[in-house]
Amino acid sequence: MGSIGLAELLPERENTEFGDIPDGIYAAEISGSEWRTSQAGHRYVSVEFTLTDALAGRKIWTNLNFEFPDKGVQDMAMRIGSDIARSVGLQGLQEPEELIGHELMIKTGDDSKKLRKEVKRYMPKERASTPPPTAAANGAATGQAQGPYPWEA
Repeated sequence: MGSIGLAELLPERENTEFGDIPDGIYAAEISGSEWRTSQAGHRYVSVEFTLTDALAGRKIWTNLNFEFPDKGVQDMAMRIGSDIARSVGLQGLQEPEELIGHELMIKTGDDSKKLRKEVKRYMPKERASTPPPTAAANGAATGQAQGPYPWEA
């Protein structure tokens, strides 16, 4: 029999276990998108998002059940697919691979059963990074006159 050859042990590895992705808004890249078949035999598109900011390298998936027997589930897949495509600047989507490499912002949260995290919202990268104007920015919260108002002219 041969020797294993571990005269010196390697250093311990850092803890690489990942907990849940905290609820929040993250920059992400679509790193995978392909047709798959469920155990029940239904085809769906699995979209893989890789986070690129604070939690760089972490992954989260969305499944789009375009070929599910229930029309309501198909409609939801069409809505989510449209949201993803629009968020990355596509005018349409014919093949899952068209999504790969595009960047966007995603909002994560618990699924309806609170069993895992899921993507709740898809946003264009540029728009999501621009904070909405606040009431104070336009003077409404400070009581400063903004006029002239149309009814004052």
